[in-house]
Amino acid sequence: SISSAMQKIENVFSGLRDGESVISLAPYQPNGWTKLAFTLLWRGTTLRVTAGKDRCIIERINGDPVNLLLYGEAITV
Repeated sequence: SISSAMQKIENVFSGLRDGESVISLAPYQPNGWTKLAFTLLWRGTTLRVTAGKDRCIIERINGDPVNLLLYGEAITV
């Protein structure tokens, strides 16, 4: 289906990996893309991820704070 195809695309370009207690993100853009943006639901918390060539912004839209790894660095959103 289209939704499962989109999910696979998001997972590839977001660098998404989920462990048992932490989620890991390492977003990147293919050549020609200026940014990558997507919404992620993690354990009841909605996160908005916007990644450009030089920075990545993760916003918590609702829910509890989330501990995650961004490019291998531990952060809380």
